[in-house]
Amino acid sequence: MRKTFLLFFTFCISVVFGQTFSDSFDDDDIAGWGGDVVNFIANGTGQLQLQGDCASGGENYLSAEAATLDTAMWEFFVDLDFDPSGSNYTKVYLQSDNADLSGSLNGYYIRIGEDGSADAVKLYRQEGLSSSLILTGISGEVAVSPTIRIRVVRTMADVWNVYADPTGGTSYVLEGTVTDAGIIGGNFTGVYCKYSSTRCDAFYYDDFFVSPLYTDIDPPVIASISVLSSKQVELTFTENVEESSAENNAFYAVDGGVGNPLTATRNDADNRKVILTFAADFPDGVLLNLTVSGVEDAAGNVITTDAIQFLFYTIKAYEVVIHEIMADPEPVVSLPNAEYIELHNTTELNIDLTGWAISDATDTSGMFPSFLLQADSFVIITNETNSSLFTTYGQVLGISNFPSLNNDGDFLRLFDKSMHLIHSVNYSSVWYQNAIKEDGGYALEMIDQNNPCQGENNWIASIDAAGGTPGATNSVKADNPDEIAPALMSAYIPAPDSLYVFFDEAINLAAVAAADFSVDNGIGSPAIAETNELFPDRVKLYFASTFSENVLYTVTCNDIIDCSGNEVLLFNTAQFGIAVPADSFDIVINEILFNPVTDGYDFVELYNRSDKFIDLSSITLAEYDLAD
Repeated sequence: MRKTFLLFFTFCISVVFGQTFSDSFDDDDIAGWGGDVVNFIANGTGQLQLQGDCASGGENYLSAEAATLDTAMWEFFVDLDFDPSGSNYTKVYLQSDNADLSGSLNGYYIRIGEDGSADAVKLYRQEGLSSSLILTGISGEVAVSPTIRIRVVRTMADVWNVYADPTGGTSYVLEGTVTDAGIIGGNFTGVYCKYSSTRCDAFYYDDFFVSPLYTDIDPPVIASISVLSSKQVELTFTENVEESSAENNAFYAVDGGVGNPLTATRNDADNRKVILTFAADFPDGVLLNLTVSGVEDAAGNVITTDAIQFLFYTIKAYEVVIHEIMADPEPVVSLPNAEYIELHNTTELNIDLTGWAISDATDTSGMFPSFLLQADSFVIITNETNSSLFTTYGQVLGISNFPSLNNDGDFLRLFDKSMHLIHSVNYSSVWYQNAIKEDGGYALEMIDQNNPCQGENNWIASIDAAGGTPGATNSVKADNPDEIAPALMSAYIPAPDSLYVFFDEAINLAAVAAADFSVDNGIGSPAIAETNELFPDRVKLYFASTFSENVLYTVTCNDIIDCSGNEVLLFNTAQFGIAVPADSFDIVINEILFNPVTDGYDFVELYNRSDKFIDLSSITLAEYDLAD
């Protein structure tokens, strides 16, 4: 799993205030406006008038540059020579980051026109193509052929005050007040008309006034950085950046031998963001410095030099552990009647769990939603329908298809978003070590988080009076170190040039190397040592030579460690050979005990009298009743 490391800078934007924007259209032209200019005129009465498509209706807009920040006032006059509706309405944009008012943008607008008879002056915030209503004025005020003058004031505290005079004069009445800081500033103001063919020339506007305008005199500043992958980061600046300079890869550099990115791509939907893609992987766990110079904003202000640090880190196995399991919540002791699993981040880093999953022996959950697990903290994982039951206990992550936890035991596995195994627990009811608690209502708790692979020896039923400690330190927490080294148990030949070796516990797969193993009789070390994180107790070895029949081999391993760091004893060995089919009398019954002493046991002894290695899994022992 990739850890994203973000650094944020506080900043100020220096601006020049005092200028205003105004247009009363008394000069009989619309100079300075852009957009669908062929669909608007300055008419003979000194008003801006729509001249739309009278054959089929449509949508038209005009916009003008009028840059404002977080303190501004807008005034304008609107006259609609019809009763507005959901198909005939206008939007007057106060702030927009895009001159094109017909598409995706970020800003605020006043809308006049809706279905029904309760039409009101309404203030919306638009983000991309999505609009959110944030203020509604007096109901019905603009339902019938409205002629209205509107004033909107945005304060430095992001309080919006909307005033209107429904007679078209300047006797303003407060329509409403709302606080909204979703978008800071915009470069354009303008009008948008949605109309049918019969309303193609019935939209009139006048007396636009915007004050104060500002002039940006400061360059962009790096606001944050997100690590997207081992070769990719996303920079976010404090303001929109100009495309050609933002996409000049020579303007970015990372130390530590990483260098300049191969590509720099500005985000079309959010011009503050730039994705940098590098040729080489970032070094794992090394704090790097990214320097930016030469990038400009829309006003031409250039970054001389700015820098930010970031860290690429690959989450390792056991850094997030399954820490508590409530498999059988009934009969309820005190906790909610719902199954849950608790995860613990054992590191000093915040870990992004987005896209992770958990499985049992038969099913895998849906991907975790966006969630950042703080350093040395817990999160309760449960079915999304039960998440509200645990909110008082700590952080909760409700997920779809949460595995049904079997009361008698289950094999749980935690995966990161790349489906790398982070931790697994193969619990059973024996782990409770208490017959009463085994019957339900109590959680299993891990004793020592630094001993994540020990299984039954490191788990026990909760001793908390509630039956468990979801979202908190385990009630049974104690030092319980694993001080026993792993041991090589057996070896098996699946093919003439390969060998499986099995250990008595999970080993640290990341530390396994081909040189750790050797086979006698001229075979030597394997060319490849293949691990599978789903089966951390075994390694598959591939050799350049092939094994021969009727030869007893010995495999030796060194430098193998378990997940607690215990190293295998020197010259740990296992014997193996190629099994061949048995012929008649290769294996004979050599001894029988059919009448043992009291409390004794019957047995049959088999003897391999051949020089072959024979796999007994192909041998059947049968009993025949001669009387039949």
